[in-house]
Amino acid sequence: MLSRLKNHDWLITIIVLILLGLSLIVIYSATINIQTGSESQSLLLTKQLIFIVAGMAVYFGISFIEFSWFKNPAVLKILYAVTIGLLLFVKIAGTPFQGAKRWIDFGFFSFQPSEYAKIVLILVTAGIFTISSNLLEGTEIRFNSKKLPRLKHWYQRLVSRADELLTEY
Repeated sequence: MLSRLKNHDWLITIIVLILLGLSLIVIYSATINIQTGSESQSLLLTKQLIFIVAGMAVYFGISFIEFSWFKNPAVLKILYAVTIGLLLFVKIAGTPFQGAKRWIDFGFFSFQPSEYAKIVLILVTAGIFTISSNLLEGTEIRFNSKKLPRLKHWYQRLVSRADELLTEY
């Protein structure tokens, strides 16, 4: 654990802390005249400070995690299945907000699975590339004893249709 702190990139941490300090200054200057309404200036600053402390705790907590377990295909399948399940749940029973059903409301906080799905997609893709280094090559790929199409050609088709896919939504 101490070796992870010793090898930690402290320059990035210092830059993040400077940016967070600047964000507190901006919030203070933007809310200096707020005294009426639902939230006062001190409440907004306190709330932001709580989020900063919680975010830094998560930041350091994640830096101590060993991610070698992520090479396990079962973990990738579970992570992907949970993400797809959450996205389907939002589609069926999501809470509408500003005309879009993209949120799951838990009462004390709201959760938007599409934002986490982006991260999960990146992590699962990286895990697949780590497990199978021959995915982009022309070799045959098998998954659960089924032959899969070559990813290189699929990826090229996806990129060529990206404009059409992005403007559809």
